[in-house]
Amino acid sequence: MTTRAFGIAMSGGLAFAVAASLVACGGGTPPPQSGASPLPSAASIESTTFAPELQIDLGQSTRTKSGAYYRDLVKGTGAVAGLGDHLRVRYEARLPDGRLVNGGPTSAPVDITLGSSVVRGWVETIPGMRVGGIRRAIVPPELGYGSRGSPDANIPPNAIVIFDIELLKVETH
Repeated sequence: MTTRAFGIAMSGGLAFAVAASLVACGGGTPPPQSGASPLPSAASIESTTFAPELQIDLGQSTRTKSGAYYRDLVKGTGAVAGLGDHLRVRYEARLPDGRLVNGGPTSAPVDITLGSSVVRGWVETIPGMRVGGIRRAIVPPELGYGSRGSPDANIPPNAIVIFDIELLKVETH
C-alpha cells in the first residue's frame, strides 16, 4: 500500500469506533428536535470543491444511479467482491478539504459483509472490485452518514466522504 493512497495511521481504538460506525450508520435522517440548531445542508458531489491533493476527477470516475462515484486507483487481480460476500478491507476516509478523518496504512483491517454491515455508498461502489485493488469511492451524505454524521469517526453531519478502500480478502457466500 502506498503512502499516497493511505497517508496517516490511526489508533486501534479509533479503528474499532470507525468499524462500529460503518455498521451502525444508515441513510435515514432523524426528524429535527424542537429548539435544535439547523444542520448544514447536504452539498452535491458535483458542486463540491475538493482539495487539490485528492486529485478528484469526476470525469474519470463511474457514477452510480444513486450519485456515488468510484474509480480504481490500483486494479486488483484476485477474487471479485460481490453483494453478500465477506470482505476484509483497509481504508481511509477523508473529507473534501483533504482532512483524514479515519483509517490509514497501518490501521487494522476491517471485516465486513457487503450489503449488510456498511454504508450504502460502499454497497454501490465495491462490487466488482478485485483483491489487491484500491478503489476511491466518493460517497454523498445520503449514502453515507446522513444528517447525523459520525462523531466517533470525526465525520460531520451532511458530509461527503472520500474513501480509499483496499480489498484484502473475499470469502464468497
